[in-house]
Amino acid sequence: MNWEALGALAELTAAIAVILTLIYLAVQIKQSGQLVEQNNKLLDISIANATRDAQNEVGRIIASDMQSAKIFWAGLSDRSALTEEERQSFDSMLWLQFSGARQGMQTGSEDTLAALKWLLTYPGARDWWRGYNSVFTPEAQLIVDEILTT
Repeated sequence: MNWEALGALAELTAAIAVILTLIYLAVQIKQSGQLVEQNNKLLDISIANATRDAQNEVGRIIASDMQSAKIFWAGLSDRSALTEEERQSFDSMLWLQFSGARQGMQTGSEDTLAALKWLLTYPGARDWWRGYNSVFTPEAQLIVDEILTT
């Protein structure tokens, strides 16, 4: 065997190795993309669950305690008409809802945004937001402010 034949064989072997490496990388990239997609779905489900849990917690409070229900609905109508003690209770209930919706706001969860849109149709919720918006991230503030302007 001469050097030219040996060189050609080495080039052929290298070319086959490159092709096999590219195939391997393509398979890995595809699998990685599938894992990212699955993780995104799980994250969306987790965010939706956190939002739902926060809303459910407020719902349980309202459903189990008539006084809390009265405070909640009165606060949604006119937060300023509440006594200091009632306002603290109302503020805590809205804090539960908004803090539960925080991740959903950041990821654009449709369920979260729909819940916030509904809540922010009430003047008491808008009043609450003006008082507490500074404790949320600038991104969350922009999202809620956009909801308020639509």
